[in-house]
Amino acid sequence: MPITTAGRDYLANRHGTQTPAVVTNFVYALIPDLDTSQTPPVTETMPAAEHIVHSPAVSKDGYVNPNQVVYSSILLPDVGGFDYNWIGLETDDGTLLAVNYIPTRTKIIQSGEQNGDFQNQNVAIEYVGVQDLTGITVSAESWQVDHLGQLKSHDNSQMNAMKKVYGRQAWLNDSFQLYYSGGNFYIRSGECVVGGHHLSMGSVMQVIGATNGVTVWLDVYSEYSAIDKSEQFKFIINDGTNVSDYVEQGIEHTVVKLGTIDGSNVVTDERLHILDLLSMTDNIKGLVQRLDNIDTLLASDETTLDTLQELVDFVELNRSDFDSLGISGVAGLQTALNGKSNTGHGHIASDLPSASTTAEGVVRLTNSTGSSSEILAPTAAALKAVKEIANSKIDGTGKLQRWAGSASTVNLTLSEGLYIVRTASGVCLLPAFGDSSGTVTRCTGVVLISGDGAGARGIVYVKYDQGVLTCVNQSYESPFSTTPLNIFNVYSLL
Repeated sequence: MPITTAGRDYLANRHGTQTPAVVTNFVYALIPDLDTSQTPPVTETMPAAEHIVHSPAVSKDGYVNPNQVVYSSILLPDVGGFDYNWIGLETDDGTLLAVNYIPTRTKIIQSGEQNGDFQNQNVAIEYVGVQDLTGITVSAESWQVDHLGQLKSHDNSQMNAMKKVYGRQAWLNDSFQLYYSGGNFYIRSGECVVGGHHLSMGSVMQVIGATNGVTVWLDVYSEYSAIDKSEQFKFIINDGTNVSDYVEQGIEHTVVKLGTIDGSNVVTDERLHILDLLSMTDNIKGLVQRLDNIDTLLASDETTLDTLQELVDFVELNRSDFDSLGISGVAGLQTALNGKSNTGHGHIASDLPSASTTAEGVVRLTNSTGSSSEILAPTAAALKAVKEIANSKIDGTGKLQRWAGSASTVNLTLSEGLYIVRTASGVCLLPAFGDSSGTVTRCTGVVLISGDGAGARGIVYVKYDQGVLTCVNQSYESPFSTTPLNIFNVYSLL
């Protein structure tokens, strides 16, 4: 990190007065329109107060060699909710010792269901005799390496827990959805969990290089510094050839398909497992927290481990008893097992009771539609056959209809029963009786009517003779004259 002119004056003054040079704070700021590709000038000054977003104390310091020291700032998950592109070191008298520009970075804070992230900034200062001048006696290598291993271990545990909850990928509504607009392709803002990595993007992002006829993939991975980890992603664009997960320089990459683009710029969304809410249940979150707590305890040298250590010692002391422990050694276990069935057990047919209208049991299926058995059960095929028969006999009003139309002569085979015949002049009841064999050959029905629209009075006759049904209207005024009537419907009542 470049030392400012004010910083060099500060170090020279402390060297001259034999007073330790003390760096007390990191300063994070978001400077509008800052060109982060440039090296900060040595004349850089402290930003205006409204641009400073965070100013934590130095977390750790260490020396690399007599002329180089390192300062570290650890940002835990409960800190964040801001962006920054400027980092400075502040001394005990408020001097801006050194400064650096970085591409704008977001610090996510733990809030409700939102998981916070760990971030760390390590900055090195080079100055002749700076180790003696600052009084730093701890090697930077000692704590940087150890903390990185612990961070990766914790990170792997957290990602595995996330994968158990969300699977390989989960997207909050339209988050990271690929779409076309104004000649370019973009992905929407939002949140997702891919391969255990939690990603959050506050604004849409253009997918550079996406054109029609290609497939767009999302490549998600973690980046680590000495004691820092951040989630990163990039796009892979190809002809649709499958892209598998891979490991590069020891870092695992999870690759999922975002969408395919056809020759007309129409996008097919390929994201899987889209959710209305990215939230672990309280029980799962509680379990993960407890596992994290255990990891912390096991990695600690604090005396609060005494109780846990006593438990471990007890297990070690009685290991032989535990190894030889059987079912009979657990009070009540054999009795409980005696009342249970063996795994993989079976039954022969004679062991199982038959079902009836008064007893539970096993039933046999039948396709018959004419059986009167009370121990057989109809199959779906039998019920379908019955339904088809019923449908063929029922009209739109739900009546059992034998014939419908409009004719003065109807050819119909009747069986014994009671029928309704609807005619042009009224409704007739037609009782049908068979001979000794039950065959119906002839029958007559009649209804008395008060008149047709012209004032005529008479009787409507319905006659069935050898399979032919007819209907006539005999007038009182002309007793020997009959008028054929049209028949509209024939219904079976019995």
